[in-house]
Amino acid sequence: MTQNIPKKVFEEFVRIGSWLDRRGLNTSHSGNLSRRVGERIYITRSGAMLGDLTPGDILQVFPPPPYPGDAKPSVETPVHLAIYSRSEYNAVIHTHPPFTVALSLKGLRSIVPLDVEGKEVLGEVPVLHLKEPAGSQEAAEEVSRAFEGGRVVVLAAHGVFAGGKDLTEALHLISSLEFSSKVLLLTALKLEVRE
Repeated sequence: MTQNIPKKVFEEFVRIGSWLDRRGLNTSHSGNLSRRVGERIYITRSGAMLGDLTPGDILQVFPPPPYPGDAKPSVETPVHLAIYSRSEYNAVIHTHPPFTVALSLKGLRSIVPLDVEGKEVLGEVPVLHLKEPAGSQEAAEEVSRAFEGGRVVVLAAHGVFAGGKDLTEALHLISSLEFSSKVLLLTALKLEVRE
């Protein structure tokens, strides 16, 4: 039994998942994508490889039908659903970008980009320090609350959630944040200038 996922939705998931994988913004089996289409919400299944998605890797989670075989939606589904309930976004991406995660381990309450694009695209990005960040009720409540005034949120030591009108817009935010985080970490290095 497979679910009937719209072709355009599947193609969007494949394109964005592949991009995230090629850029190293996740490990092979981490991260998740979701998309709201009308009254329905689709999300990648638990353990899906975003760089190699198949139709069976995308599940409808709202309204929740029976899932095919042993497929289970992502553990982060409650966070995605909470974001949709408090925003007008039609797409959410959750990734584990290494430079952003590294920067979040510095105890920051927010990430403030130094680069021009980061300042324009992102502004100040909140960093949430939660006891149980992965798919917890606390994460669903705190992340969705942060989305009431923003488009991207970092969970310390875990990853990033970004929302947009589509997956491409959410990807732009994650890509910009990872670049800004890399710039911040590189500028923190003590570099010796030789003349």
